[in-house]
Amino acid sequence: MDIFYNAEGNFIPPFSMTSAVFAPDDGVEFFREHDGRERIVFPARLEWFLGTGRRTPWPGWHRVENFNPMRCLQEFILIESPEQAMHFANRYGPLWACAGHKWPCRWRGDDFGGHGWANAERLELWLFSACQMSATLEAARRLREGEHVSREGWEAMGWGPPGEPLALAEEGSRVATVVAFMLESLHCHFGLTRQLEPELHAGLGFLGSLWQQTVAVIGGGHSIAICSDCGRLYIRANRAAKRGQRNYCGECAAGSGRQRLWRRSEQRREKAKEGKGT
Repeated sequence: MDIFYNAEGNFIPPFSMTSAVFAPDDGVEFFREHDGRERIVFPARLEWFLGTGRRTPWPGWHRVENFNPMRCLQEFILIESPEQAMHFANRYGPLWACAGHKWPCRWRGDDFGGHGWANAERLELWLFSACQMSATLEAARRLREGEHVSREGWEAMGWGPPGEPLALAEEGSRVATVVAFMLESLHCHFGLTRQLEPELHAGLGFLGSLWQQTVAVIGGGHSIAICSDCGRLYIRANRAAKRGQRNYCGECAAGSGRQRLWRRSEQRREKAKEGKGT
């Protein structure tokens, strides 16, 4: 699989400025450079970079139909390994990280200002982006429950921990700043269609849509929770669980999570009875 690098903005494939998620027809590959840096390599054809033809999606790629930002968000925040990142990339395409500027600059499909895209994206960007989004949701959950954001949460969001304790409202302001910064950096905005209907513009790829969805989740309509079985963050489709009540992510609820916790409770009861008997 060839790696095309066009950080100078030359031979950029044409792309109309619309919100769209594209994924490759062929699978992505894992690549480790001589210095140990790891990348996810997306299949790309030379005609993209030569600018021949104006077809969208590009040859060898397809538009992700019926893209569901909520379902995509719940999958993205669980990415913790190269295998998970590659599985996600095969389904939803790249981050479209700009090769000519520092992250979180995202390529928008044009060659202005030295923007470009390399079809070998750094794995660390994938892992950081998933962790940052998950930490933002977790921070919002803690603040809603009257708890302070953890030191690890600030670091995962890319913001150094405060030097002294802050009021919850001030911490909420900082979390809001993180979200606003990402939306602005990814060029997400609200506008009108040609029919003068309101439209959210998420730009190229899935990431802008997920940050917009993060705003919707934090702002209301969904509850953010920690699974009682696997301990992972997830977004509840129904009302929030009562304080102290067990709750389960979709995977654990569909699997044996409830049964495992029930067995653990029974084992503790049996041990307690044996202790009293002796």
